[in-house]
Amino acid sequence: STMLMSSVGTYSFAPPADMWIDVEHAARSLDRAEGAIRRGDASEASREATVASAILRRPLLAGAECSWLDDARRRQSEALYRSLVTLAAAWQALGDHQLAVTVAQSAIDLDPYREIGHRLLIEAECDRGDRGAATQALERCEAIFAKELGVRLSTETLRLAAHLRGSSNAAAITDS
Repeated sequence: STMLMSSVGTYSFAPPADMWIDVEHAARSLDRAEGAIRRGDASEASREATVASAILRRPLLAGAECSWLDDARRRQSEALYRSLVTLAAAWQALGDHQLAVTVAQSAIDLDPYREIGHRLLIEAECDRGDRGAATQALERCEAIFAKELGVRLSTETLRLAAHLRGSSNAAAITDS
């Protein structure tokens, strides 16, 4: 059967039913990963988010330029971000705080203007036992949101900041 058809200056692509399309597979994997993290199944979430992020990291039709491709690339970037925060949350839940730090930093590098990546990084650094790195991550987050965007942090991030600073103050008092 013909997969590429043309009529009146347009083309359409009709793939065979059994064709594997990577970005569709990534979307299904991401959906399963997000569902797994909501159910508390960090092992499944880590497996599925790893698959999604591995596929979504690859450039989409590198070198080609057109408006529909720009939209597809934006959707792919959004899905990659979601897969990274899901993967960081899964590693955090599984107790691998170093991997959670690495993946959360990748999410921040992709989009520094979303708090969830910053929160995941701060939490993972705390759980890894590196309060200094957690404090630096918090200060970078505050600078981005207050100075660059002029917006107040969410209640959840402010609560995390208070917890971190309260723990740091308590540690400083007991160390004296």
